[in-house]
Parts: sequence; structure tokens; C-alpha cells
Amino acid sequence: MVSERDAACWGSFVIKKTLNKAIVHGLYYVSCLLPPDPVSNRARAYFYKLSGGRRFGKNIAILPFVYINSGKLTLGDNVYLNQRCYIDLSAEVTIGANVKVGPGVSFVTANHEIGDSSTRCGNVKPAPIVVGDGAWIGANAVLLGGCKIGRGAIVAAGAVVTKDVAPDTMVGGVPARLIRDLQREKDATDTSSHPAQ
Repeated sequence: MVSERDAACWGSFVIKKTLNKAIVHGLYYVSCLLPPDPVSNRARAYFYKLSGGRRFGKNIAILPFVYINSGKLTLGDNVYLNQRCYIDLSAEVTIGANVKVGPGVSFVTANHEIGDSSTRCGNVKPAPIVVGDGAWIGANAVLLGGCKIGRGAIVAAGAVVTKDVAPDTMVGGVPARLIRDLQREKDATDTSSHPAQ
């Protein structure tokens, strides 16, 4: 038996959750009407910040048709989110400073356990996503929950990232695999351009 107090608390929770979803969807549709110019890109960032649970640095640019659901999101300074990105906040997403995100990139924090044969899609298992400072995420890449993208890393277009990416590396493919070690290449270039005397 549910007490009146419990019913009132539950009702308040449902109203709050419904209102929050309405605000998120409303902000999304309003932000889509704004053109993709520098002033509108910053206005969109301001609208998304208003919906709560968000910490945004300075000089954030969010282009049209970026969908961010309700939850915890941290964006560092000078983050650029291109058109049609999807950010699922079932768990927290943290994007460092000076990160550029290409069009159509998906941050998917929710995964599911594998259930028995009657229902293969089991319970939801959300896990956070972290993108280090200076990283570049190529168009239509998918970052899955639990992955950490290292500082200065590059995720190639169309890659599906299922595990951590080391700093200063480039990954690509499905699932994403190491393509290049950017730091090693830089070190090799530095030593060849300055021969020992």
C-alpha cells in the first residue's frame, strides 16, 4: 500500500522528469531554427547550459541539430560540436578543452547486458565517456560508454571506439584500432630535422 506522502513524492518526481524532458526537447527544436553562424552557435551552447547538470567552459560552439539529452555534461574551453551530433547522458560525458567534434558523431554512454534467449537486450549498464584536451573526433564516429580518448588523439571518421585510445595516437575502423602513433612520428621528424653535430 502506498501512502499519500509517497504518492505525492512520486507524482512530483514524474512531473519534474517530464518537465525536464520537455525543456530539453524544446531547446533542441528552438536551437535547430537558429542559423549556423558564430553568434547562433554560442547561443545554442547557452541554451543547452540552461537545461541543468552542465558545466561549460568559454567559447563553446554548438551547430544546429546537435541533440543532448538530460544529464551531466562537461565541456572545456573552445569545444566545437558540429552538426547532427548525439550526446547520450545516461552516464556523464566530459569533453576537454580545444576538442573538435565532426558532424554526426555519437557519444553513447548506455549499453545493455546480454540477457537470456527470451530477451537478449538485458539491463542498462551506463558508463561515462571522457575526451582529453586537444582531441579531434572525425565525422560519424561512435564513442561507446566506458572509453577514454587521450589528450591530442584523433578518432578517424566512421570509427567505432569500444575501448580507451592512448594520447597522441590516431585510431580508425570498426572496432577502432591504432593507425598511427602521432608522438613517435613527431619525435622522428624532430630528430631528422636537427641532426646531431
